[in-house]
Amino acid sequence: IKLMHPEFAANPNILDRFKKEATAAGRIGSVHICDIYDLGRSTIGPYIVMEMMVGQPLDVLIKRQGQVDPGLAVLVIRQALEGLAAAHGAGIVHRDLKPDNIFLNEPEPGRLLVKLMDFGISKFSEGAGSEGRTGVGVLMGTPEYMSPEQAEGAANVDVRTDVWAIGAILYQALSGRQPFTGATMAQTLVALSTREPTP
Repeated sequence: IKLMHPEFAANPNILDRFKKEATAAGRIGSVHICDIYDLGRSTIGPYIVMEMMVGQPLDVLIKRQGQVDPGLAVLVIRQALEGLAAAHGAGIVHRDLKPDNIFLNEPEPGRLLVKLMDFGISKFSEGAGSEGRTGVGVLMGTPEYMSPEQAEGAANVDVRTDVWAIGAILYQALSGRQPFTGATMAQTLVALSTREPTP
């Protein structure tokens, strides 16, 4: 169960993203998307009931191993791409893919079932829902995994920004480091827009 702190529930924008996460995940219909079973409000605030999973997020595995075994990395990314394809087919762009949002679920010993999570800042494509576009200059996402156009605050980011993020995640899984970093968020954004990643 994911609970929202009452302080955040008073912010309509944050509450809207919380509701959007449940709405987006619920309409995709893929085994590679974390299922949302219920959305409601209790005496302590809004909540989302999610499927119970056993395992760890990809970021934990990367921190522990440094470099993920190439065979495992390919398996994880392939399953993540299957979930992403289902999301894109439903007209949904995630916009915040990162290792933290890729869960390595083990429904039974020895069986890996990758799940994409946290669709809170996802965007519905035109014709797929009533969501408006993000305004020009508004940054949404995690800098280290943003596409250049997303880093520039483009209003019309599409499925390609998710594909870019998946590439950055695979790079990190195989190398043990993020392709673009900086001492500050601004430096990271400049790096990914102007530099080539270290081979």
